[in-house]
Amino acid sequence: MKRLLAALALCLLILPLSAAAASVSWDEIRWFDGATGYAEAVAKAEKNGAPVLVYFYTDWCPYCRQLNKGLLGDPAVQAQVGEMIAVRVNAEAGPDERSLAAHYRVRGYPALYVYTSARGGSFAPIRRTVAGASGAPRMKTPEEFVAALRGAER
Repeated sequence: MKRLLAALALCLLILPLSAAAASVSWDEIRWFDGATGYAEAVAKAEKNGAPVLVYFYTDWCPYCRQLNKGLLGDPAVQAQVGEMIAVRVNAEAGPDERSLAAHYRVRGYPALYVYTSARGGSFAPIRRTVAGASGAPRMKTPEEFVAALRGAER
């Protein structure tokens, strides 16, 4: 009985640690924040030619939370975003953020774009969904999302 209790106690100690290691947060991406962060990111991109991922979100948006957890929390997506300069903009945080969202013609949230200074400062939208088997939209898989990011960089 003591051995069973000891084994159970060990599992209770190890399980939360392994679950914590397996769950990755979207906050682990190195983000530039807001309109000021966007300006810094674009300046950095113009120096080194790296593409910029621009992510517009709001605090109240359930689809943004789904994107944060489902795609931006995925290690493969994080690895790809790590090769880019990442900016997150809460489009309701202030007038500069609203102006930036208007510049990108943001119509809903979340909205993702890849800005490429090498192409004269152009930006390409990145869709987070695709048509599912039934025709209804479904969230892209991490692999599909990474492929979309790579395609927009070119």
